[in-house]
Amino acid sequence: THPSVEDALQIDFSFRNEASFEQFFPQVEINFTDINNLPVASRQFRPDEYLQAELREFEKMPVFSPIRVSLEIVDPGPNAVNYSLVFLEHESGLN
Repeated sequence: THPSVEDALQIDFSFRNEASFEQFFPQVEINFTDINNLPVASRQFRPDEYLQAELREFEKMPVFSPIRVSLEIVDPGPNAVNYSLVFLEHESGLN
């Protein structure tokens, strides 16, 4: 639950590039499902939507550096009892 916005969620997570080379930032997909694992809501975020301002100038993820993300989204409702985070290939850079 978002600490100050009604009917919203705050999602905080981090990830890092564990390859030995720089890679494009991925798209991030958040999926919510109900108790029967049926879809309730889904949203994809481009890097320019989830990256903090200081990282938006970079086209690629640095090697072995944590990337911290904080998203604010509309609460998908009480039926959304499960969630998953999926990283999708995003080869075209930040746009």
